Amino acid sequence: LLGPATGSLSLPKVKATCAGSEIDRVCRLSAAVDGSDLQDLMDLQVGYLNHTLNTATWAANISVLQDWKLLTIFSGLDDVVFYNQTDNSKEPTAADLFAHNLDLLLQSVYKAFPRTFVNLMLLPENFFPSVTTARFSCKFFKWYTVRAGIHWTETKDWIPAIKEFNQIILRLAKAWKAKGLDDFGVSVQPFMKEAQLTPDDMDSVDCFHPNLASHQRMAVAL
Repeated sequence: LLGPATGSLSLPKVKATCAGSEIDRVCRLSAAVDGSDLQDLMDLQVGYLNHTLNTATWAANISVLQDWKLLTIFSGLDDVVFYNQTDNSKEPTAADLFAHNLDLLLQSVYKAFPRTFVNLMLLPENFFPSVTTARFSCKFFKWYTVRAGIHWTETKDWIPAIKEFNQIILRLAKAWKAKGLDDFGVSVQPFMKEAQLTPDDMDSVDCFHPNLASHQRMAVAL
């Protein structure tokens, strides 16, 4: 297996892919970007994967055209909980735009990486959005992020938007399967949809990201 991340970033950055020596030392083919929405996946992460796979010395024996690749996409929550400061509605990404961006993302992945099996992970529907303010540290984190320029949507909109996005993911996976491609597959991984998430499953500082134990359970399920 070639490409898994091998460590931790010294200083993770919001809206930026791995860079410099940490590409080879840490990230490799993990293109995760903190704070990314589907638009960022198209603008940043597909390009990162393409460049890294074609230039890294440790991938010199890999053929982008001939070798099969496995790509897992877990995205959409940032489209739910954050809004662009230019959006006067201050609501989650519109469903039709989310669907459009996800289909464009799959098109760009297919163009860049033939012979790829794509895992689309469903988003969690069973949690209380109030978890983000469950403790003082959580409230402080959210207060700090607002002052740092992060724009949060209303928590009452989160679960309805997540459920709508999950239906879009299911619909697009079915549509791509119907294409009958023999060099590209799209499959849905449903385990997060029914996950019962509590404050104990979240990071103790920001109460928003999964903690280590949750990540380990996700890895096993995947």
